[in-house]
Amino acid sequence: MTECYDERQLRAYLDDALPTPEQLRLNTHLGNCSHCHARLDELREQMQQVHALLAEPITPPDAYGALTRFQQRHLWNTVGASAEAVPAPDTSWSTIMSNKAPFWSSPARRIIVAVVALVALVGVLMLPPVQTLADQLLQIFRVQQVVFVPISQERMDELENLNFDGNLFVSEPTVLNESEEVEVASAAEAAAAVGYPVREPSSLPVGITETEFRVYDDMLVEFQVDVVGVRSLLDLLNITDVEIPDALGEQPVQAAFEPMVGSSYANESYEVVVMQGRSPELSLPEGVDLRQMGTVLLRVLGMSPEQASEMANTIDWNSTLVVPFPQDISDVQQVQVNGKPALLMTGNNLSEGGSYTEDVQIYWQDGDTFFVLLVSSLDTEIIDALSIAESMY
Repeated sequence: MTECYDERQLRAYLDDALPTPEQLRLNTHLGNCSHCHARLDELREQMQQVHALLAEPITPPDAYGALTRFQQRHLWNTVGASAEAVPAPDTSWSTIMSNKAPFWSSPARRIIVAVVALVALVGVLMLPPVQTLADQLLQIFRVQQVVFVPISQERMDELENLNFDGNLFVSEPTVLNESEEVEVASAAEAAAAVGYPVREPSSLPVGITETEFRVYDDMLVEFQVDVVGVRSLLDLLNITDVEIPDALGEQPVQAAFEPMVGSSYANESYEVVVMQGRSPELSLPEGVDLRQMGTVLLRVLGMSPEQASEMANTIDWNSTLVVPFPQDISDVQQVQVNGKPALLMTGNNLSEGGSYTEDVQIYWQDGDTFFVLLVSSLDTEIIDALSIAESMY
């Protein structure tokens, strides 16, 4: 008797994604196997239900715009309680060059909030466990490495067309203490203030006229996981092979940030900003199967049950944060900085002065330290942001 086909192969058959010989063999098998035929009908019905929920885009999707809107709606706008202190960004990646505003007044603060939101939205389902201690109600961990997982444009369109609320996964984060900032004279002075080495790029564009350093106090952020909301999203995506436990939403999740450092190097035509700091320490309720939660996020990102399970089994959940990025989009690329995986994002911005700027952001993790590099320059200035990042080593 011929062995039955698995769900991944049946889905590929429905998508006409199998090689022609394999497509023909499976077609023959379906004529003789009632089990596979019934399962194929179920999968076809599921796909029709999902497509009925997802409106077809009227115009071809703008990949860069879709990512920007997704970032604003589901990352930036989760700030909520701190919105007055941190204004929501416009539709561009960066507004550093507009009116030459001091870097800490806009991008730096938004980066801090973005890191919080990234952990809240993406990392909350991927939180690595540690061995439970007696009499301790919370698990504590600190990210040591990042794994970037590609997400297809089709999946991004599906998630965007669902139009789910920005607070679907978590409540509005609450900043429990106000983070103050202090200007210091040098990287050495900043390092003395935060208690760890501060890296500076050794390769910068010529003609720097302004150099500034800022130290940000520690910050404590709290948010609550919305278990019902997560389950609703899974239902809309017809993901039925994983479960969300009630325990995930029974207690708040806290993100504790150590002091961070921001540095800026600029002249009239460009600005380079570096944010760096220790990875936040997060605590979450016990009683949560975190490997299963990792599988949930991988399924939401578009992986099949088999693919999600296989990848979840290969990840070291004791120290790893999984971050999705759009695949096959030139504006978002996975690169390396000093041998570490990094995410590079590019875009254009029209400043209030009427000049276009080229904006680049690079995020990477090195041990327990995260780095965010932002480069904004007039379109007449060509700056290699990746070389600047590499020069920090």
